[in-house]
Amino acid sequence: MIPRLPAATRRRPPPRSAAEGSSRTGGDVTPANLVTVLRMVLIPFFLLAVTYGTPRLALFLFLLAGVSDGLDGFIARFYCQKTAFGAVLDPMADKLIMTTAYVALAIPSSAFPHTIPVWLAVLTISRDVVIVAIALVLNMTLDVKRFTPTVLGKVTTFFQIVYVLAVL
Repeated sequence: MIPRLPAATRRRPPPRSAAEGSSRTGGDVTPANLVTVLRMVLIPFFLLAVTYGTPRLALFLFLLAGVSDGLDGFIARFYCQKTAFGAVLDPMADKLIMTTAYVALAIPSSAFPHTIPVWLAVLTISRDVVIVAIALVLNMTLDVKRFTPTVLGKVTTFFQIVYVLAVL
């Protein structure tokens, strides 16, 4: 029979880190959140690439932002690094890159023979503004904290991205 140590002298394992599978709910800076911040840092460079008429660079940066969007989601889920900060930051980064793309590509340019029609850019941005406004009102009045994306919303976003890629 193995003798048991008194409770005070037993060693407890250290708390598990996010990399080992614990779930975070606070505003910790995680690798997933850093990837999202990187996506936001790409936005001014994407805008400069569009403004200065370098479509290949603009396309590369837009694709890199798309890959980073998938990567941060994968990291957050696979390594249990979902945070409240990331839940706000990720959709914000998505809205910023799409708004930037639609506004920048709605302005006629000789470097881009095809542009996004102004009415479509206005409609797309207005949709996002209405969604964010409704979420804000629901949060402030009814304390709704979680907004699960719908299939229709995901399909709409997919086609918006495909359209930007086609223009680039």
